Amino acid sequence: MAKYSFEFKFKVVQDDLNGIGGTPFLAQKYHMKGHQLIENWVHSYQS
Repeated sequence: MAKYSFEFKFKVVQDDLNGIGGTPFLAQKYHMKGHQLIENWVHSYQS
């Protein structure tokens, strides 16, 4: 099972794309260890 649900990933990606904050800010907001994973999600979403 995935660590993060599709819904959670989608919410974080939408926050990034809507300018809510950069990936370091979002990682902190959602209590994630690092921002690289969010960058990967955004890249995958945009592909």
